[in-house]
Amino acid sequence: MDAAASEREAGTDAFGLLWRGSIAVEALDVELDGRRLVVSSTYELAVDEHWRRILAGAGERVLFDGPLAHLESYSVHADRLRLLLRPSSYRYWLFCAGRRDELTTRYGPDGFHRALAVAAAVVGRDGRLILQRRSARVAECPGVWHVPAGNVALEPEASPTTSILAELAEELNLQPAEIRSLRIVGLAESLANQKPELLYHCQLSCTAAELVSRAADSRDRFEYDRLVHLPLDESAIAAHLAKEDGVLAAPT
Repeated sequence: MDAAASEREAGTDAFGLLWRGSIAVEALDVELDGRRLVVSSTYELAVDEHWRRILAGAGERVLFDGPLAHLESYSVHADRLRLLLRPSSYRYWLFCAGRRDELTTRYGPDGFHRALAVAAAVVGRDGRLILQRRSARVAECPGVWHVPAGNVALEPEASPTTSILAELAEELNLQPAEIRSLRIVGLAESLANQKPELLYHCQLSCTAAELVSRAADSRDRFEYDRLVHLPLDESAIAAHLAKEDGVLAAPT
């Protein structure tokens, strides 16, 4: 099946689900096209000016122009998911966020940098799901509830799976030995900023409460201001969000 021709499924109000399944991480094939997306000098000047404005107004937000992976295309064949990635960086992504139609019309296909993110539903052996509320110090989606997530850094030896494992270690102090299973369960796209997220299901050998209790010492603790564990149940999650007057920016 060619994923580009597959039917787009509804995810949540915030996401569209591009592909849904359940495959081992070994069934993910990643191909790297090392060519950068090159448009024009006018485009580069616009990106640079946008980045300067963001830095000037950043306040306490943590911003840096690190390397990211642009998702050029994806496809599914015989229970394997294939991703074609190209180099990008964070300033290009912030310039492009939510502007696909505008930028591709003005500059062509390479005018839209489609940064790939990874996210994981982390479930303890007690069947409870970990959620975090993103802090005011992050550039993307401050104040919303989300499962642990991050960007795919296009660096030597990096991949979507190594990226999500790094995020879980940095945000939750999760150790590899505590992961009972890790599977890829979907590819979704934010309807607001048009950013794709590769979705993982991470089953723990410890309880969610045990992990949450020591996450305060994690390296990237500043990225969220609340960390909770809830029953893996839609009604429980909905009740929590209603109580917190919150929004869940994550696919179901």
